[in-house]
Amino acid sequence: METITISDLKELHRELTKLEMNQIGPDKFYFRGESKNGWPLIPKLLRCSTLVGKDGMPGFTKKGEMSIEQIQVCLLERLKRHAVHLYLQNNRPWQGEHPSDWEWLCVAQHHGLPTLLLDWSINPLVAFYFSAWKGFAKDDGVFYVMKLRGKQFRNDNALTIRIGQNIDVADDRKRSLTNDDAHKPLVVVPLVFTQRIEAQSSRLIYTGNAAKAECMLPDKDEFEILLNGGDECQQEPFANLALDKITSDDTAWSSITKYIIPKSAKKNILRQLANVQINHGSLFPDLDGHSAYLAAGGD
Repeated sequence: METITISDLKELHRELTKLEMNQIGPDKFYFRGESKNGWPLIPKLLRCSTLVGKDGMPGFTKKGEMSIEQIQVCLLERLKRHAVHLYLQNNRPWQGEHPSDWEWLCVAQHHGLPTLLLDWSINPLVAFYFSAWKGFAKDDGVFYVMKLRGKQFRNDNALTIRIGQNIDVADDRKRSLTNDDAHKPLVVVPLVFTQRIEAQSSRLIYTGNAAKAECMLPDKDEFEILLNGGDECQQEPFANLALDKITSDDTAWSSITKYIIPKSAKKNILRQLANVQINHGSLFPDLDGHSAYLAAGGD
């Protein structure tokens, strides 16, 4: 397979032009950027470092014979207990409606809790920024383009969840995280409950194939062998569940294309994006985001 590199905004525009992208037409595209090439396209809850306990993560292998789905449900229940007064009172001005599990899942993802959600954006410049973000300045980045199937196809096959919208099968209050619908990859359109979601034009993909009961955790010894076996990103036990490895005809997307962002081009890409007001402060429009932007030399 041909590997295409993108080194600046001009080349990004060239590749997007080839796709004949029209976000207001019937063909929708989602975009994702990662600072390090080589990681499988899987969410945080499936990563080895999360499950075994590395890089500050507590690890879940000590839980014993639990499935990925059970771990996610357990984490979500704990979040609800702690977040009721913080989220319900401050972020939901309407009264009398109880958040669905899908809404809670988006809240969890937004605040860094490991889930089966994977962040995407409908804005290619947002994803391009994260592919060049200097957190991994010594590594090539990667830029993904997902082409969605038509809206009617996704609705007919219950492949989209629009949080808070009562639209036939897409009504999130008629579905749960443990039913059959949640055992396949889904498009999730979140509520805009913070400025960050709006600023990043956020969309989410739920890796539902990992929620099946047979996705059990390897034991801790197996994880340790994987982590000590070489390049960590090549030792992921759930790499076979990566979204770009799925070849089914009934997924919400028809294709996922991967582009390489050379490490040598990252600094220039970030400069070009800053010129069009895509920076850490604009994508994280809160005090933490603006402080990080200023600390990196912004004004």
